[in-house]
Amino acid sequence: MPLQSQILAVLRRAGLLDLGPAPPCRPIGGGGRGRLWRVDLDAGPVVVKLGDPVQNGAPPAVGGGEAGFLALLGAIRPEAAPRLLHVDPQSGAFVMAGLPEEDHPSLLALARDRRLGARHGQALGDLLAALHRAGWERPERIGAFRADARFHVLRIEPLLLVPAEAHKDAAGPLKRIARRLATTHRGVIHGEAAPENVLFGPRGPVLLDADAAHGGDPAFDAAFLLADLAILAQAWPGPAAAEAMRAFARVWLGRGPAPEALEAPAAELLPALVLGRLAGRLPLAAVPPRLAEGLILRAKALLHVPRQGLLPTLGALRGEGA
Repeated sequence: MPLQSQILAVLRRAGLLDLGPAPPCRPIGGGGRGRLWRVDLDAGPVVVKLGDPVQNGAPPAVGGGEAGFLALLGAIRPEAAPRLLHVDPQSGAFVMAGLPEEDHPSLLALARDRRLGARHGQALGDLLAALHRAGWERPERIGAFRADARFHVLRIEPLLLVPAEAHKDAAGPLKRIARRLATTHRGVIHGEAAPENVLFGPRGPVLLDADAAHGGDPAFDAAFLLADLAILAQAWPGPAAAEAMRAFARVWLGRGPAPEALEAPAAELLPALVLGRLAGRLPLAAVPPRLAEGLILRAKALLHVPRQGLLPTLGALRGEGA
C-alpha cells in the first residue's frame, strides 16, 4: 500500500478524516526516515508516525514503545511531548497533534543560527532530570521499556562498537563502556535527545522521535545530548553554545535523581559518544575535517584518562586549558 494510502487509512480509523479528497501531507524530519508525516486537516495539522519496521536488524519495539514513552513524558510534562490523538493497533502507527512550525525551531536550528543559550540548556536539563527521576523513583516503570536487544542494535553497536573497530587505540574503553551500558537499568530514557529531535516552543522543549526509548542508563541521555552540542559548538562556535552546555549539565545534575551515581558514568560516556558520532554509524552532521580530527583526538585522550566531573570533561573536549 502506498505511503499516502497508509496515512489516510490510519486517520480514518482514528475518526479524524472522512471520505473525500486527500488532505495535503508531506514527510518531515526529526526521525522521519519516510515514517513521519505532517497532514493538514481541516481541524488543524497532525503528525502521523507510521509503524515501526525492523531497523538495521533491530527487533520491533515492544512493551512501552515510542507511543508509550510519549504518553509517559506527557504525564510528567504535558508541554514536553506532542499530544497523542490515536494509537493504531492495526498498523502500529500513531497520530499526534501538530505543532506550529514557525515558533518551534529545533535545537539544531538554534545552534546553527547561534541563538542557542543558557536558558535552552537549563530547560533541557530540567526536563531530562524530571524524566529520569520518574523512572528512578518508580522502578516498575522501567520494566515496560526494557528492550535490551533493540537498544544494542540502535545505539550501542553503531555508537560504541563500530568506532571500536575503526579506532583500535580506543577499543578497550569503548567496549568496556558498551558492556556497562548494556547492563544498567536505572531509568526510562529517551535514547535520542539529538538536536534535530528537540524542538523549543513558547512553553519550552519538546522531545520527538523516541524510537530508542529504553529502560536503561539516564547518563546516556545527558551524554548523548552534550556530545552533539560539543560537536555543533565546534562547527558553529560561540560563547552562548558553551554556556548552554554548562547550564544543561548543572541543572541535570542538580535536579536529577542521584548526581553522585550519574555524574561519573555521564562524564565517561561523553567522549565515547563524541567519538561515536564522528566515527560511528550514526553521524550527526558534517563538520570540517580539521575540527572533527581535533575532537576525536581529545575524546580518545579522555577515554584513557577519564575525568570524574561532567563540567571538566566538557572543558577538556573543548580544548580549554590545553
